[in-house]
Amino acid sequence: MKGSSGQIVIQFPGMEESGNNFVAAFEVGGKERITPSTYGRANFPLLDGEYDVEINSVRLTRVPVKRGMDTRIHIGTIRFTVPSNVSVEVYDITQKKRLCLAYGPMKCGVPSGEYYIKVGGSSKKMTISDGQVIDF
Repeated sequence: MKGSSGQIVIQFPGMEESGNNFVAAFEVGGKERITPSTYGRANFPLLDGEYDVEINSVRLTRVPVKRGMDTRIHIGTIRFTVPSNVSVEVYDITQKKRLCLAYGPMKCGVPSGEYYIKVGGSSKKMTISDGQVIDF
């Protein structure tokens, strides 16, 4: 990448199509998007600085962008293969903020970290690593 900008690169492992995964970039602490919101893979060209990046309601703060460089966000994927009458949900570590919801098969990409997975009536704490795909 040339010029005075760098870019934030978002890719979801194990997903050829990642259309149900919301991504956007914001000024640090800001509420209004500075990039178009998109669903799926994204490359956001931005000037040098720090930005907040949101992936499926998980906000990463102060993500650095340097001129001529790619900043790759560390993401893992939770892949559910359940019948269409079974609810699947992904929550943040507090279990208060739902990040993904579906009835039946779903692929949810999230930044590396700890999450709670709920399938039907049961829940389980999970750690997702960069590049990891976890199947349920």
